Amino acid sequence: MLYYTQCDAETVPGESCSVADELSRERRKTRSLEDENEQLRGIFTTATDQFEALNRRIESLENEVSAEKKNRQELELENRRLKKELSAEKAKANKFADMLFGLKSEKLKLSDLKVVDEDTLSVNEPDCTGAADEKGKEKGEEKKGLPKKKPPGGQKGHKGHGRKIPKNLPIVDRHIHLPEGETFYGIPAESWVEQGGMYEISYMVRKEVTWYVERIIRHKSAPPQGSGAGIPKLLTAPMPDKIIPQGKYGLEVWVDVLIDKYQQHVPVQRQIFAAQQSGVNLIPGTVFGGLKTIYSMHLKPLYEQLIVALQKGERLHGDETRWYMLSDAMKKLWYMWGFKSESVTVFVLDSTRSAAVPAKALLGIDDLTQIKEPVEIPKERMKILNVDRYSAYKALANLALIILSFCWAHVRRDFTDIIKKYPDENNLIKWAEEWLVKISRLYRINNERVKHSRKSKLFLEYDTKLRKAIETMKNELDTEVEYDEDTVHIARLKAMKSMKNHWDGLIVFVDNPEVPMDNNRMENGIRPCALGRKNYIGNHSEWGGELSACMYSIIQTCIQNGINPKAYLNYYFIRSIKAKGKMDENEINSMLPGNLQDNIIAEYDLSLKKF
Repeated sequence: MLYYTQCDAETVPGESCSVADELSRERRKTRSLEDENEQLRGIFTTATDQFEALNRRIESLENEVSAEKKNRQELELENRRLKKELSAEKAKANKFADMLFGLKSEKLKLSDLKVVDEDTLSVNEPDCTGAADEKGKEKGEEKKGLPKKKPPGGQKGHKGHGRKIPKNLPIVDRHIHLPEGETFYGIPAESWVEQGGMYEISYMVRKEVTWYVERIIRHKSAPPQGSGAGIPKLLTAPMPDKIIPQGKYGLEVWVDVLIDKYQQHVPVQRQIFAAQQSGVNLIPGTVFGGLKTIYSMHLKPLYEQLIVALQKGERLHGDETRWYMLSDAMKKLWYMWGFKSESVTVFVLDSTRSAAVPAKALLGIDDLTQIKEPVEIPKERMKILNVDRYSAYKALANLALIILSFCWAHVRRDFTDIIKKYPDENNLIKWAEEWLVKISRLYRINNERVKHSRKSKLFLEYDTKLRKAIETMKNELDTEVEYDEDTVHIARLKAMKSMKNHWDGLIVFVDNPEVPMDNNRMENGIRPCALGRKNYIGNHSEWGGELSACMYSIIQTCIQNGINPKAYLNYYFIRSIKAKGKMDENEINSMLPGNLQDNIIAEYDLSLKKF
């Protein structure tokens, strides 16, 4: 017989009620935990799915952030690039505006600079190019006890020296009487009694240029009586020598045409027009044909000897400028190269701007491409060439054919250009002005140094100062070039790197005091070519271009040696006409402007007048 208690229905028969209750509770807890675990599994599964979705979202956002960062970096790079381009374009615009509307001279007074090294340079001192003080009262010139500058021109209270009348001109008297028919103080002019020996004298310089025709009358002569057979009955006096055989224009006409075009820069067409207004029917074909004959017969041999003399020079200058050939069959843009030695200036017209041109003109090398390796030339025998930083000259230096002395005026221009291009960059301008003062100090010291002989005490004193200044500048330069574009302005870095790359050529003048610091001699010498190019554009034929180079060479060589170009052409042509254009090289060489004897200069009045 079994007994049941009021236990849970699930109580196992035979077990006590307390045990059954405990078991029941445990089973309920287990089921509850299983249910709870099932719920947690569901929640965990859902959370896992959500977590994976979040991870995917985070990964997507990270990719988007990375893309945005990359895009931002690209935009920042583009922004910096655009800022640099904008700055460069503004600099170009400022430079062009200065070229159009600014002063044409590069002369800069130190008083214009905000930074002046007062220990070494006075505000009133001329700048490194030797510029004279300009008009007006300079800012700050009365400060710190500096003397007040004397204004230019006539001073108040000065009576002057009167008009300067040339003493070498002939005097032609012009008598002025009281004009007939007029009344003075109520008395007719005819009633006034002229007092002999009483008059007032004044002077006026006049000019009268007239064309005229020279009639050549060649007289005929008979031989003396009793002359032998074969003697003509009449002998006509020979024709005078002409610069152009059978030509109808005299020597002075052709000299004026050449001088007016190549020294005064007057185009031939304007000269023809002026002649026609004076009643002379000067025809263009006659002029250009005559010039071609004169060049080939008389001028070309002289030009060739100028080139020979140039190649003998040891201290040289070089530069080049554009030149235009206007013939349809030719390349339009050519180049007029200019070279200067101690005694001659030579211009060479060429269609290229390659190193082959200075190699042939200066060194006589016909084919530069044949030289593959640097040439072994003793340094003391190498020529020194003052130039700008154009690469064609560097090609000669790389082959050890020549020593380059780079122009400090071009370095100085780097800093003046920065001031002109970036007028709103105050820190950059201040830095550029500091370098201008340093360069000016080099000029000042070297100008004092070269005034004295190399063995003198004063030369050694200034030489020591110069070398210390160079050393200081080099140390500052080495520091500057270590900066990068993010640290300093690109224009500043560019100027410093350029100076660093050309440093060896910039200090050639230190060990060679006879070498100038700049190439201003050739820069000034080539200006007539630029003026001619502006007035008559260029040439229409190759022979015309060669004539231009020849005439510029003759004129500038004359000026270099203190010879009057017009008087020299007259002298040379007379000698060449007598020799019928067939003088030998030695004779022509003796007639070069730098080789003329003093007695010849005096006899033919060849000196260049300076007043």
